[in-house]
Amino acid sequence: MLCIEINSPPIKGKANLAIIKLLSKTLNIPKSRISLIKGYTSQKKTFHIHIPNLKIQEIYEKLSN
Repeated sequence: MLCIEINSPPIKGKANLAIIKLLSKTLNIPKSRISLIKGYTSQKKTFHIHIPNLKIQEIYEKLSN
């Protein structure tokens, strides 16, 4: 599990888009490879991140820096 705090308001999906933008920038991948699959209106969200050539441990390392 990963906890992310953002300043964007939870209005009309702005917070969800801010998280996708942050993940995209941090992982250096296109936003199109990240999709929200659960929790659109919840504080707890599940994202699918499609990075075929990267192992899960490498993703965690990038996100924890």
